[in-house]
Amino acid sequence: MLDELKRFDDAIESYNRAIEVHPDKAAPYISRSYAFIRKGEIKEALNDLDIAISLEPFRKEAYNNRADAYRRIGKYREAITDCQKALEIDPDFDLAYATLAETAAARNRDSEFYNFIKKAVKLGFPLHKYSFDDIYKKYKGQKRFQELIELSEKTNKRFV
Repeated sequence: MLDELKRFDDAIESYNRAIEVHPDKAAPYISRSYAFIRKGEIKEALNDLDIAISLEPFRKEAYNNRADAYRRIGKYREAITDCQKALEIDPDFDLAYATLAETAAARNRDSEFYNFIKKAVKLGFPLHKYSFDDIYKKYKGQKRFQELIELSEKTNKRFV
């Protein structure tokens, strides 16, 4: 909730308390990593995700968040590898396909971007909720992208 309000410092403090109570659980590290990513503190996010993966190596969210962090610092090979690991755990993980799409966009591979983002939306990724992110900026005026946002709105009413 605090993440959605862009109160990242408050979210991090909340997750710090959760980690104090449950230092052996991956979930608070994964959640805190997302707040760090949104703040641009990638080193801290990667540290949390490495801990989460060491605690619970079958948490698809940890691999996906780490892929997102790697993408943001230009480590595309690592990002793709982590997305593939998340998809090994759950072949229908919409966020992993979205992260692959974002990685393709960062690499200027528009055809791959559209293939992955279409798959993500069909699996339930709420593109309309995330389309404000800078990575999608170059696609906003394109008809194909607008059609995917409309499909996302229709198939994912809970995020409207």
